[in-house]
Amino acid sequence: MHVDGLLLERMAEKRLLGLSDAVTKTLKEQYPKQCRILGDAELKSFCDECVTKAYKYGASNYGELRSYTALAWVLGSGFDDDPLLPWAQEILESEELFENKIEDMTNRVHDVYYFATLKKLQEYQDALNRLLGLDFSDIKKFTSYVDVVRTLEYIYPQRVEALGGRDLLKERLKVACYEKTIRYNIDHPIGIFVYASLVFFLGHKVDDDPLFGWAKKYLNDDEPRMAHKLDRLVKVIEKRVRNMHREIEAAVEELI
Repeated sequence: MHVDGLLLERMAEKRLLGLSDAVTKTLKEQYPKQCRILGDAELKSFCDECVTKAYKYGASNYGELRSYTALAWVLGSGFDDDPLLPWAQEILESEELFENKIEDMTNRVHDVYYFATLKKLQEYQDALNRLLGLDFSDIKKFTSYVDVVRTLEYIYPQRVEALGGRDLLKERLKVACYEKTIRYNIDHPIGIFVYASLVFFLGHKVDDDPLFGWAKKYLNDDEPRMAHKLDRLVKVIEKRVRNMHREIEAAVEELI
């Protein structure tokens, strides 16, 4: 029985890897530019991780694996246990059929996070503008996550509301960021704000998500001076925000 169990497990793993390749191909067709920037290795790692998790939560076919991966593309590969998105974990660990789980989560994403309408695209565009225009001299004076969340609320009030409001987001950000800021030796207010902002926009696994390899690279930079390390990270974030801003502008023009 033990040998049969191992054989079935290996057969399932081989099938999953084949389906992961199919999901990868679909993503390349849907998002050619983003996938080229991401690179084949990171894209494969992302898809392999997504289909493995989806299978664990009950996915049984290509369509369900693809749908789960599409959600992870929007919310980050760690969305299934993100402290900022407790509804996702609740749905995924329910006894519902996986197709019902996907439908529930997709509806939630479209209602709150997904930038498919002109209004939501413009809200996101406004948030990026505010993010780029921040005065970091004020952030140096921050003393708690209350200050962090107030600023995030100024930047992107719609997302703060979607994540449960100011008070709830403050507590969830603490949970999502506390151990990571210690791991990366981040104790300066600017550093804490930068890391919390990455989690807020990109998910709690931002430091180890195949979608955001650049974040992992700069957070693990050997630069011993935290100020220089943060400066490098902020510059690459600004560059990526500007690129995203241009993409949003193009998308808005198509919808007008």
